[in-house]
Amino acid sequence: SMFSRRVAALTPRPSRGLLLLSCCGLSFAHRLGQSVRRPHAPRLAAVFSTLSTNPSFDLSLPCRSLAFYLIGEVAAPDEAVRRHRKFLDESSMVGRVYICSSGVNAQVSGTTAACSAYRRFVTAEFPDDPPLFKEDPVAEPTFPKLRVKHKALVPAVDAAVDLAQRGEDLEPEAWAAMLADPAKPRVMLDVRNQYEYDVGHFDGAVRPQGVAQFSESDAASFGLDPDNATAKEETEVMMYCTGGIRCEYFSAALKAQGWKKVYKLKGGVQHYGNTLGSEGVPHWKGSLFVFDRRNTVPLGEGGAE
Repeated sequence: SMFSRRVAALTPRPSRGLLLLSCCGLSFAHRLGQSVRRPHAPRLAAVFSTLSTNPSFDLSLPCRSLAFYLIGEVAAPDEAVRRHRKFLDESSMVGRVYICSSGVNAQVSGTTAACSAYRRFVTAEFPDDPPLFKEDPVAEPTFPKLRVKHKALVPAVDAAVDLAQRGEDLEPEAWAAMLADPAKPRVMLDVRNQYEYDVGHFDGAVRPQGVAQFSESDAASFGLDPDNATAKEETEVMMYCTGGIRCEYFSAALKAQGWKKVYKLKGGVQHYGNTLGSEGVPHWKGSLFVFDRRNTVPLGEGGAE
């Protein structure tokens, strides 16, 4: 293929309610609040789920920056916090991990071996639906300390949405193909903050008007008319964010409002750049803002400008 990814898949079993969300910086202060069976006790798994990396980065660097998150029912968040903190402490890893009854949101860093071990640990905790891990080689850890908390996945916006009714995932190749075909009525939403957009964005993306923070936006701020029944039926609404989680929530909100054709970039811009880096990261302008010491990272082979 035109890009290099290491992929190993667990033998799938029927999913019981776990909603996969592939990595982004922040999420919402909403808990699903459903009581389900207790997760499996951690056991080391032999293989990983999908691992997304940038093939143009120097893989010989001694450390990694690892990001993932998923939304699923965590029956005992406090116990999960203790397990993850213990594992990360003993592995001398740093970063932030938020765990609550509705899932896990993690951005961590450590040695290559430590990050590999943590991927196995997480995959063992969620064997039915392991997450999409995104990993960058780095010279040194990208966070100053470790924080593992029982906390809403991102305490920024309080939004109660039905995550079972989300938009359709588009793989990076399908996303690029859709952008290259302007035949249908379409709008592309950048569901990030203004400062993230300023660092880099997709050509033609729409930012919400009158707001600087994504937490303040709604469908109307993006110019979507809630009273236009024809638009709701025919307009293809595409959306993207850093790693995917904000799109999960915003796409669910649009679906609840009656928008039929809602699509989200699977794995966010991070996964898109990793996947299509050798092709010049089609339709992207600039770099990518990330929520660690690096602040910005290039996309593709040396970055797309």
